[in-house]
Amino acid sequence: MELPRIILAGHGVLEKIGEVIKSLGFNGRILIVTGNKTYGVAGKIVESIISRDYQVETLITGDATSENVEKVKDKTREGNFNLILGIGGGTKIDIAKKAAYDLSIPFISVPTSASHDGVASPRATIKNSGGIVSTEASVPISIIADTSVIVKAPYRYLIAGAADVIANYTAIRDWELAYKLKGEEFSSSAYAISKYTAEEMINYSTQLKPNDEESVWIVIKAIISSGMAMSLAGSSRPASGSEHLFTHAVEMIAPGRALHGEIAGVGTIIMSFLQGQ
Repeated sequence: MELPRIILAGHGVLEKIGEVIKSLGFNGRILIVTGNKTYGVAGKIVESIISRDYQVETLITGDATSENVEKVKDKTREGNFNLILGIGGGTKIDIAKKAAYDLSIPFISVPTSASHDGVASPRATIKNSGGIVSTEASVPISIIADTSVIVKAPYRYLIAGAADVIANYTAIRDWELAYKLKGEEFSSSAYAISKYTAEEMINYSTQLKPNDEESVWIVIKAIISSGMAMSLAGSSRPASGSEHLFTHAVEMIAPGRALHGEIAGVGTIIMSFLQGQ
């Protein structure tokens, strides 16, 4: 079981990223993995801060595909980098965490939106020639979630993140059933965290507002808790069940039509009905 060693979430915490890297005892070369938009939002700031003390390069990447994961791995090997920073939304972080996992090097998660629970989870959703797959990936050694940055993302992204957390509600029911019927491995601690997180997200859902850092804090805290549950379980079971099978199917049939969390939210409604909830 692995868990992040340092988690910072709140206003202005991005400025502390250099201190975090130092406190982790890191003294090597750093590769920033980000996108065109997210480089402008946060990547450039991070690059400026950590380049004072470290050798840093930035790689601009695209969708979360196996080809882009390989490009990051190639760049990491060529430049002898031994720490990867994933800065962006779900796709950039998924690319960074999968590459870090394959290379057995640490990874820091720096989200610029709170659109799904991949910020803290040990899984990555990657598209390859066979479709979209959920694969094992690195747990971030640290998470730096600056609410003053994330609040600038479209409100739609925040609601998608909330929906992805609420999906835990049906996921844990599927997990419980798999444990009872098939003897699948089960963690009561991970189950409890996932259930509590989903219930809290439901309770706070009507309080979420656009352009509000408190709303961002509520969702990002829940997203991180959901990731912790998956890390404790050693699988995606606490946050991914039949509703996510539905989600991945829709993403394959109609890619780019909706955000991951939005589809997961619809899947949760459908599966809740089928589960009799």
